[in-house]
Amino acid sequence: MFISHFTLPGRGGSNIKELEKRSGALIHFKQFSDKDYDVCIIRGRNTATQLAETMIHDFIKQQPIIVEDSIEVPGWACGRIIGMGGENINDISHRSGARIKVEGSGDKSTQRLISFRGTKEQIQTAKGLVENCVAQEKCRREIEQSKRGPRLAQPPPSEAADRDELPGDAAHKHIKYKKPEAGGASIEVYVSAVSSPSRFWVQFVGPQVSQLDELVAHMTEYYGNKDNRAAHAVSSVSVGQVVAAVFRHDGRWYRARVHDLRPNEFDASQQVADVFYVDYGDSEYVATHELCELRADLLRLRFQVLIIND
Repeated sequence: MFISHFTLPGRGGSNIKELEKRSGALIHFKQFSDKDYDVCIIRGRNTATQLAETMIHDFIKQQPIIVEDSIEVPGWACGRIIGMGGENINDISHRSGARIKVEGSGDKSTQRLISFRGTKEQIQTAKGLVENCVAQEKCRREIEQSKRGPRLAQPPPSEAADRDELPGDAAHKHIKYKKPEAGGASIEVYVSAVSSPSRFWVQFVGPQVSQLDELVAHMTEYYGNKDNRAAHAVSSVSVGQVVAAVFRHDGRWYRARVHDLRPNEFDASQQVADVFYVDYGDSEYVATHELCELRADLLRLRFQVLIIND
């Protein structure tokens, strides 16, 4: 008789042994790796083989129907779904009873497939737990993003002077700052990042403002290409290294320096880098496999940020 793959043999053949004991027949399975069924061979007296066959059919009818399903999730949520050392995904599998697998590569900019195998009820439970992980990660990212506004292109000095005369103008996030006059001289700058009232970073207003905007636009276009990112993939990341890094809150690419390396709390097999954006003064954690080598020609413009410490 032909039987679809299922759990009849049991652990160590326990189910088969029980059926043989109750029927008096000998039961043997022949498995085919390239087939979706096994061959069950029953030997013994006529009554014993008939009883064994009936018992096998009854056993099959009592088994839950195993199905497969899948859903797509954002790549940036997979770290939370998997957890450190696979802790979260193993917990989801244990709680639901379903087998779960994250398909595809670790590219956070694309959708990734989560496949499930189990009963309909098990898969439904597993999907709910996975969707809960996605919702938690989305909430965390939204809270973090709300703490810092997106970078905006700076207007030329003439436009900046006009904009200062408009009260309550919230369209431009940078704060204009002038050094107190000493002998009539002043320096016009924009505050690009703030750590505290006594510690912040500024950019000088001048021709380099438009040059930086052009540099960022070029880097975003260049490193936004998947083939270019692959060509400039960083094989080894070290502290102090200057790299190209995406700023996830606006999706643009910037020059950055690696300040620290630490394990990824969601995936122990990966590392994250604490990068300092050398033209703006802020920092962010970026997965090391998402960093790219910085082309030499992109270093021609000097780093634009200056730290102010009281």
